[in-house]
Amino acid sequence: MAAITVTKKDFASDGGHWYCAKTGEPRYTVIGANGKERNTTLADARKLDLVPSVTTIAQVEAKPQLTNWLVQQGMMACLTLPRLAGEDEQTFMARALDDSKQQVRKAADRGTYLHGLLEKSVSIMALHKDCTVEDEEYILPILNWLNDNFPGYTWSVERSFAHRKLQYGGKVDLHGTHETLPSVVFDYKVKSGISKDPKKKLAYPEHCSQLTAYAEGLFGDPIETRLLNIFVSADTPGLFVVHEWSNDEKKNAWRAFRAMIELWQARKNF
Repeated sequence: MAAITVTKKDFASDGGHWYCAKTGEPRYTVIGANGKERNTTLADARKLDLVPSVTTIAQVEAKPQLTNWLVQQGMMACLTLPRLAGEDEQTFMARALDDSKQQVRKAADRGTYLHGLLEKSVSIMALHKDCTVEDEEYILPILNWLNDNFPGYTWSVERSFAHRKLQYGGKVDLHGTHETLPSVVFDYKVKSGISKDPKKKLAYPEHCSQLTAYAEGLFGDPIETRLLNIFVSADTPGLFVVHEWSNDEKKNAWRAFRAMIELWQARKNF
């Protein structure tokens, strides 16, 4: 592969919802009154001048496709779990719910694992030493695609930021700059059931809103920046689908995200 400059290695951490309003640094946890580390709360954010993440703000919008998937996991657990002798309905439903949550956690763990390998590998534009032979089949095609389609770009991996004026922050999977071409922002979505069938919808407006928020936070330009989602299969080696958002889609998505900021701030009195 041709050499590509990487400017920052700062990999993501689960559960990050708050960022320093001045520096953009993550504030995932704080030290509580008992001297122990705990998750940062809204009350902490008020005291410490922190701003919420893009994903925290986006929670004010319903996500029907995610809700349907979670319901399906619960239904599948009810269909496949054997009833225990003498078990009443409430006990069985509680056990089925716990089983469905385990399936959701397994899917999330797989996504987090591959996401982390992508971060590490893209940061050096080569397979990271943590990649197994099996992992290479998932990661290498994406590295090759980036190299072929974005030559001459300088990449920055998992950079955090804070938008002081609009009061939000975030951490971006990957963004790149070029001396003469538009900047670009990527977000990875690792999931099962990905298909290249054009009838199978993968990209939704909320994905675009997330990217416009990142582009505004990084470059102050959510429209002219190129915004792309990379949907990576969690179970089929080498399968990924790229979706680039149009200018009209970006304009609507950015409008929607600004409305979500207003709603979140109103609901939280922030």
